[in-house]
Amino acid sequence: TYLYIAQTHWILNHLGQARELLEKARILLEQVNMPLPDCDILEAKIFLKEEQPKKARKLAETALQTSREKNLMRQQAEAHLVLGLIDKDENHHGNALLELKAALDFFGAGQEEFETAEVHRYMGDVYDDMGKEEQSKMEHKTADKIFKGLSAFPHLYE
Repeated sequence: TYLYIAQTHWILNHLGQARELLEKARILLEQVNMPLPDCDILEAKIFLKEEQPKKARKLAETALQTSREKNLMRQQAEAHLVLGLIDKDENHHGNALLELKAALDFFGAGQEEFETAEVHRYMGDVYDDMGKEEQSKMEHKTADKIFKGLSAFPHLYE
């Protein structure tokens, strides 16, 4: 439960509270010998928002390795997504697209439609950064179509 509440605080940009709850979750999970890559992924996201990409990358890479070892598809997708966003922020567009496409594959395999749409939107942003307007529009349209089908963000389609 601490982990889910920490994720909510991360979404709301309450990063200090997110970190405190994350540490409580990590301690409890380690006590029962169940360290989850989810903790590293969330901490990487916190570091990313705090503009500490080196720390974020290290945690995301650790989470990716753990997720691969445990064959955790969603967590692999999340780790690739974080790595893609780090590469995007660092203007490593080619690497960003590779990581985002990997995230897309894992989210797609798990039928995670909302997350799939988010990744398409991020890919569109990368293409936009690269000056590739057509690919950017295509990715954003794909994201919008998925979001509309899920009735997510209905205010955008009225």
